[in-house]
Amino acid sequence: GGICGPWPDAKAVLDHFTRDEGKDNFTGTAFNGDRGLDRDQYPEEDIPSQPPGHIDAAGLIALVKEWIATTGGEFKGDKSCGCEPAHYAIRMSVLNQTNTGFVHRTSVMPPVDVPIKFEDDGTFSGDGTANFQAAGTAVRCSGQSASSLTFHVSGQAIETSEAQSIHFEFGNSSPTVTNSSVECPVIGEVDTQNTTENKTVLPFDFKGDVGEVSDYHMPATIPGHTSTMHLEIVKQE
Repeated sequence: GGICGPWPDAKAVLDHFTRDEGKDNFTGTAFNGDRGLDRDQYPEEDIPSQPPGHIDAAGLIALVKEWIATTGGEFKGDKSCGCEPAHYAIRMSVLNQTNTGFVHRTSVMPPVDVPIKFEDDGTFSGDGTANFQAAGTAVRCSGQSASSLTFHVSGQAIETSEAQSIHFEFGNSSPTVTNSSVECPVIGEVDTQNTTENKTVLPFDFKGDVGEVSDYHMPATIPGHTSTMHLEIVKQE
């Protein structure tokens, strides 16, 4: 049940920790270090005596009071007690621009949230679909295109008292399919479809905080071309 549901106020929460409301004094028993074994049922030599070394019962109660103080002296919570599973995603968007000579083109991939599923060992993975919309001009011609591909993200998160980090990699899991339409004064409109098979894997390292962002400037393949991938770690409702 957790302590958020049955105890509606600060007084009841504190009473729960100090004497379990007059029932089993589990807090006091825990700090005896004898695993709650009944001395009437076990020989004295079989009952361990290992009181916790890093904190005592009074220290725990002090922490409970500090916790209550953070909510203005009133205990606030609900039955979930903050124990609902949290869902995270990596938000990605891309801006490509080409400006060289008579060629001017912009390609945009709007933000896409890639839900990631964590395993017990901190590894995670997720899949998403990227859709690009592009428009541009070259000499007296103008054109539009739409591209799509699927991609896979996988990585490892580390969160300990000594270290916190998250490493992941993006890689396309399908070819890129592009449908283009170009119109020129002499030849009129020409529609084409092109499939690009190349595999690209991009590694990233984050600290791992929600809201953390990074702008990755991909290496230019042609003069006058820039490509920026924006990444952000988000918590989904």
